[in-house]
Amino acid sequence: MKTIPSIATCLVGLSLVAGTASAQSYSLSGYYPSNPTAWYPGNYGTGYHSSTFEEGVLRGYASVITAHGQANYLNGQAAVYFQEARNQAIKNNELATATYFRNRQINLAARDAERPARLSTEQYAVLAKKSAPDRLGTHEYDTTFARLSWPAALSGDEFATEREAMDRAFGSRSLRDSGTDSAFYGEVKQLSSSMQKSLKDKVGELDSAQYVAAKKFLMSLTYEATQPMVIRTVALR
Repeated sequence: MKTIPSIATCLVGLSLVAGTASAQSYSLSGYYPSNPTAWYPGNYGTGYHSSTFEEGVLRGYASVITAHGQANYLNGQAAVYFQEARNQAIKNNELATATYFRNRQINLAARDAERPARLSTEQYAVLAKKSAPDRLGTHEYDTTFARLSWPAALSGDEFATEREAMDRAFGSRSLRDSGTDSAFYGEVKQLSSSMQKSLKDKVGELDSAQYVAAKKFLMSLTYEATQPMVIRTVALR
């Protein structure tokens, strides 16, 4: 009778050993993961797959929402950076403008400091009189017979049209034809300017003394038109 319990005890022990070995073989063969936490729902490590189709859809939808939120966040950050850059550019432009006008003011102040004192009205009149050309001499403009004597450099055919018009203007001049507001002065100035341009084109062909004399004569014609007409009488014997 003692033999039967001993046999039963041995069988139970062998069963436990066989079960343990079977469990270890399952673990080694891959039926059970070496890291049990990989099978929990909160773990997104390598090797995890959705357990159902619905779970996969919900996880994909959540990923889309997450990506959309990240895109909105990044776009907002970009807008903030752009506005900051724009504000900085505006400040830089304002600084450049202010610097330009400040430097200009400094330059003008320096020039004013070096400029001599302003002249009075009387001083300006004296200076203008000194810089004005001479009036025509009696050998150049005979007011008795209203006749001009042209220098040799202005006697060519290229000056014929303006020269004849100038002779007519001085020949028909009256005592009222003087001053810068008169029609006579305007005509003389226009003709003189035209002849000076033509004279400049001949500067290489003329002697320097001839060119200077012709230039001075034309300037004196214009100045003569601003002055009152002087009538010289012929002495009778």
